[in-house]
Order: sequence, then C-alpha cells, then structure tokens
Amino acid sequence: MSAQQQPEAGANRVAALPAGPFVPSIGPLVRDDAYASRLRTLARLDLEESRAEAVWRAAVAHRRALTCRLQRDVGLGVALLDYLTNIRRQLVEPQIIERAALEAIERRAIADPLTGLYNRRYFDSAFAQEIERGLRYGTRPSLLLLDVDRFKAINDRHGHDVGDMVLRKVSEVIRAQGRAADIACRPGGDEFAVVMPHSEGADARIVGDRIRAGVQMAFAATPFHAAGLAVTVSGGVAAAGLRTATAERVVKEADRALYDAKRAGGNRIGPCGRGGGGRRAGARLARDGSVRPEYNSFPPCA
Repeated sequence: MSAQQQPEAGANRVAALPAGPFVPSIGPLVRDDAYASRLRTLARLDLEESRAEAVWRAAVAHRRALTCRLQRDVGLGVALLDYLTNIRRQLVEPQIIERAALEAIERRAIADPLTGLYNRRYFDSAFAQEIERGLRYGTRPSLLLLDVDRFKAINDRHGHDVGDMVLRKVSEVIRAQGRAADIACRPGGDEFAVVMPHSEGADARIVGDRIRAGVQMAFAATPFHAAGLAVTVSGGVAAAGLRTATAERVVKEADRALYDAKRAGGNRIGPCGRGGGGRRAGARLARDGSVRPEYNSFPPCA
C-alpha cells in the first residue's frame, strides 16, 4: 500500500506513514518516581526509579527502531512488550495493560467512587496548585466548603443507602450549578469542596448560594424517598490573599465560615474569609424558581 492510500477501517489496521522517517515521542514525565510508577502500572514491574528510567528509554528507542523497520508505528505497548520479553529477558512475565484500563485506573485514583467527584487526595493537590498559581500570577482563587444539614439524622432515620442517594443528588447539583472552571470534590463524609480559580470571594459566594438554592429546589421539586426529604446544605467561602495565602489558612477560614452558617440555622452560605472582597452576598430562591441575589444577615466580605 502506498503512502497516499487510506487503509481499510478495522481494529488491526493502521494509517500509512508519510514519506520519511517517523519518530514517535512521549510526553515529559515530571514526578520523582514517574518512570517506576508508569512501568508498575503498564507492565506490573516493580523497579527502582533509575532502573525503570533506563528500561523506559530503551523501550522508546526500541519503538523507534521497530517503526523505522516496519514503516508503521507499532505503539509503545507493543514495543515495550517486545523489549521486555525478547531483549531484556531477565524481566519475565510482564503484563501490558491497555490504555483504556490505564485511564480507568488513573480515574479511580483521583475520583470518589460514590459521587464521581474528585476525592480528598486530588483536592489537596489541586487546591495547593491553585494557591501557588495565584501567588505567582496575582490571581485570587476561592474555596467553597459545603456540608449537608442534619445528615447524621438522615442516616440514622432512613439508613445509609438513603444517605448515599442524598450525597449523589447533592453532587449532581454541584456539577450543574458550578462553573466550568470549578473543581468539585468530596473530601469525605457529607462534606464537599469546590475550588474556584480566578474568583473573588464575593463571586464565589454567589456560586455557593446558587448551589445551596439548587439543592433546596431539587429536593423540594422531586419527591425523594418514600418519606420525602427536605435536604439543605450550608457552606462557607474564603478567598486567598494576593501574597500571603496558604492552602491551610484558606481552608480554615472557609471552615470557620461554614461553622458560622451552621450555627445560624443552616441552609445558607457563610461570608468569605479575610482575603475576600466586595459587597455582594448570597442569593435567594424566587417563586418562579430563579435564583436572585440578595443581602443576608452575614456581614459583607471585608
């Protein structure tokens, strides 16, 4: 088949290569144990990082050699398997994993299995990165912490299965009402966290109250469980400072605002922390179902 012809469709067919040498490349690996971790995942090999890097680079070179000989890219998986079984035979019984399976493994490592939101591990990493980015570029990320009101009573009265259904429903509202750039997480229990890049505290508070109103409306509009549950959430917002913020400090401020909202009766969003700015506060649910801004009993963000 010539380089200009198109191959037939099929799982085992590959596109013809253009004239000239084709040298596949791989993206940069930046973790300290990146090579060892990748080989552990792809081939179930447990090697020290220095040895893993040597094996990885040799497999990439082997892929280039095979590509030049066959005039088609065999892929890294095939090249790695051939290298490990036919060239480095002391590395016996490698198990090559498909890309889809690898992506599923990576997804499970950062996702909460109940709600599909990001888990605590990803939250800690993502929020720390947003704080660092904000300090570098002068932006102000905000953090919204949410908590289901009287969730323990729901579990005690209706059981954990119903409690899980409530958490899944709340997570759906968070996805629907949040912004595209927001990072929605479930750190654990009935707690949710939304990292908001490039967001002043007052703007983040409006998003938070939109989520709060959306949860209230979702459970009021649709019968949920045989007993009918009136589920609400409370939240606290804090904004990072321009030069002195740390992830720990912002989390503490948001948690304090959440505690104040709970103590005030729940079903509300607490004020943003010390780093916030602006005078806009929350929102309320109008009779027509729309969300309208309003000032509430909390002081404005200072």
